[in-house]
Amino acid sequence: MKPINVLSCFDGLSGGRIALDRLKIPVNKYFAFEIDKYAMKIAAKNVDVIHLGDIKGWQFFTELPKLDLLLAGFPCQSYSIAGKRLGLDDVRGSLLYDLLNIINYHKPKEIILENVKGFLSASKGEVHRFLLKSLKDMGYNIHWNVMNSSLVSAQNRERVYYTTWAINPPEDRGIVLKDILENGYTDRDKSYCIDANYFKG
Repeated sequence: MKPINVLSCFDGLSGGRIALDRLKIPVNKYFAFEIDKYAMKIAAKNVDVIHLGDIKGWQFFTELPKLDLLLAGFPCQSYSIAGKRLGLDDVRGSLLYDLLNIINYHKPKEIILENVKGFLSASKGEVHRFLLKSLKDMGYNIHWNVMNSSLVSAQNRERVYYTTWAINPPEDRGIVLKDILENGYTDRDKSYCIDANYFKG
């Protein structure tokens, strides 16, 4: 398989690169937009990544090689039920415009986008429909599906995925919280994200 060029937006710890390595998909260049200095330090220590800085400065990196894959777990705070759900009116939510501009400019061959399940209902579904229409207008045939990370991990974490190929939820691996804790003790099978309702127990 020919090594691919990848652009990861909102890259974090370069989990996308780790996944590609585990899938034995050879990577030629892995570019990443990220601003968290601690995440960038950890990523640089563990994988070969070319950090490009803030995504809002994407116009300074228009000479990237032809992209085979674009990954983006774009900011979820403005779409999550744990927040105020301001959608595109939130500064973080508006970064979706930058992401779409990048996709439109570079026209990556394949795309994987991810966000919280609440993205589907944000602004009464308008943002979801806006994303689908924008990508369709760029020539992409987008498939989307909601999957729960609890199928492959010890955390209950529903997310919506948008891809350029059809995807289905993976088989349940039956992983529970006690499987990953050092002492094996827990009062529940799965962990949950801390959210607005956490204080209620």
